[in-house]
Amino acid sequence: MEQEFTLTNTPAGLETVQRRIQAVLQDGGIRLKVISAINLALGEWIENIIQHAYADGASHPISVHCRIGPAEIGLRVIDDGKPFNPCEYPAMELADVARQGVHTGRGIHLIRNLIDRVEYERLENRNVLTLTKVFA
Repeated sequence: MEQEFTLTNTPAGLETVQRRIQAVLQDGGIRLKVISAINLALGEWIENIIQHAYADGASHPISVHCRIGPAEIGLRVIDDGKPFNPCEYPAMELADVARQGVHTGRGIHLIRNLIDRVEYERLENRNVLTLTKVFA
């Protein structure tokens, strides 16, 4: 099963997409623990986009493709913000996460710990982040 959602770079749009994805995953019989991990990771990533990807203050589309396979869920987030590859961001030690401030990459650390596979591509001036969570 596949679904596509579109939002703009606003917090209200994020909440709407998270609710819709939760409903789709629940209808697909996915456990709440898995849904919570996916929604938290997705929220962290889109918050990063909203806060850091755009300098012009304009409205920008962000699309989220959700695919439920037999053993995994894939989310593909596409935005036209400035390039940023979270896979190149250095890993943080647990002590570093506890010690550092709010804008230190904690979200990326969290995503890496909630999601089984994180992949990034820059295609046609767009960031394409794929988050894969195994549930079987």
